[in-house]
Amino acid sequence: MLFHHAIRVPLLLAVLSILGGTAPLAFADGEGQPDLDEAMVMRLDAKTLDDLNKIGDLLQSALAKGLDKENEGFAKQMLAGVALERGKAIAQQMFRQPQAGNLAQLRGEALKHLETAVDNDPTLAEAQTLIARLNALPGGDRTRALKAAAAAVESLQEDPHAQSEAYMLRALMQTDIEARLADINKAIETNSENIEAYQARSQFYFQQQKFDEAVADLQHVLKVDPTNTRVTATAVKALAELKRLDEAKKILDDGLKAKPDASLYQLRAAIYRNEDKLDEAIADLNKAIELQPRDPASLFARAEIYLSRDDTAAARRDLDKAMELNPGSVQGVLLRAYLSAEEGRLPDAINDMKLLVRSFPENATWAIQLASFYQMDNRPRKAIDVTTDVIRREPGNWRALRIRADTRLSVGEHKEAIADYEAALKAEIEIDDSKAGILNNLAWVMATSPQDGVRDGARSLEMAEQAAKLTEYKQAHILSTLAAAYAETGDFDKALEWSEKAVDLGKEDSHEQLKQLQEELDSYKNKKPWREEQNVEENKAPIFSAEDIIDT
Repeated sequence: MLFHHAIRVPLLLAVLSILGGTAPLAFADGEGQPDLDEAMVMRLDAKTLDDLNKIGDLLQSALAKGLDKENEGFAKQMLAGVALERGKAIAQQMFRQPQAGNLAQLRGEALKHLETAVDNDPTLAEAQTLIARLNALPGGDRTRALKAAAAAVESLQEDPHAQSEAYMLRALMQTDIEARLADINKAIETNSENIEAYQARSQFYFQQQKFDEAVADLQHVLKVDPTNTRVTATAVKALAELKRLDEAKKILDDGLKAKPDASLYQLRAAIYRNEDKLDEAIADLNKAIELQPRDPASLFARAEIYLSRDDTAAARRDLDKAMELNPGSVQGVLLRAYLSAEEGRLPDAINDMKLLVRSFPENATWAIQLASFYQMDNRPRKAIDVTTDVIRREPGNWRALRIRADTRLSVGEHKEAIADYEAALKAEIEIDDSKAGILNNLAWVMATSPQDGVRDGARSLEMAEQAAKLTEYKQAHILSTLAAAYAETGDFDKALEWSEKAVDLGKEDSHEQLKQLQEELDSYKNKKPWREEQNVEENKAPIFSAEDIIDT
């Protein structure tokens, strides 16, 4: 039942007696008085929306026909209350059936009654608030919503909690950023426990990139409600962006004490992983999986850590379980490709990367990874084709240029490789090791190419010195290039000096190319510069198409 329980007529006489004093209220003369009398009787016995509709019609009829001043005021107040009830009932019907096809019609009817309510009693804050809420919905009258919210704010000065909510409602309607913030601040000032207001202000601060202020508001929310996992997660992500990881972990610790939650364990695991505390990360992911064993996110994350530890068996177990739960996961397909490559199953890795590149052709990073897998599988021409396509779209993509240059070296296209390396170096490369790698490879081909017209000892030496400096003279293969550059210029004493250092570093690091490093040193002892031309034989074995389907 939507309305008050029925009050029988005997009680009506008592109510009328109270209104008029000790004696029953005498109905004043006026043509509308009979309609008002009937409406009063029906109001006390109303049970349905139809009853309210009839009462409203009677009250409007009474006012239209005419009443004395005292009963006119009474009738308007009564009409305002009835109209509010009618509007609320229709609005509730809307909210119960948000997918209904007649929402616009229902909203129109509800607003018609609510406007009647405030026309007859402008101080009726509940009606003003509902008018604002209904007009705030898509397709509503934003200006009317703002006006109604303002009226509610004024009417609720004796009720701080309700007024705070009204301020928040008006804030939603504000198009001016400063006006919106002012209303949110007033909502907090009026009711310091308004959690919604603190959350709204934190979002505002995030948009303004005032991260410290945003975090402070979120921390206030968590003091009131430490079990709010969504706010905890937002605060932690903000602190992580600010590199304030100790504070982020403290919030996570408090949140997990208040309420163990899989998503919070996942977040703390991510922080531990970033700190290279892999045992702690795995422990948190174990707890997340215990709480939500069918959530693939924790399984994917744990698989990635196992893969980083070269524990391919454990990584495969987690990945297979996660893919059973979410077979269309892009993250899963990508992880599976890396895992397959680590297991030496390059055709499988290639198939998965091809699937991703077809599904997301704009993703240059994945295309470059596909080219890298082709290169690893001795399919240089395919790698060149893929990187060429990326470079056509993104001429300054230094990663694609680097891969194509390396691949061109492997098929003897030294001039073309040099052009790609030089183009890559024109880009902004912020990673020292990456820049050093390009400089090193460019210097190497200029010092060791057997192709006439390609070698340039002086330039090779310049590039090799830069690469060695960027890596603090601590990488054996880069010192090997520096030695080759000196040998190409004819300075074999320097070539021997750096080649010996390269061999020593190679021995310390168990370098995979230690044998070649030693052979280079022997060449320089014999006053011979080093020459190298790679000739990778194209792997022509077919790669069968992947049968996996990815949901894009």
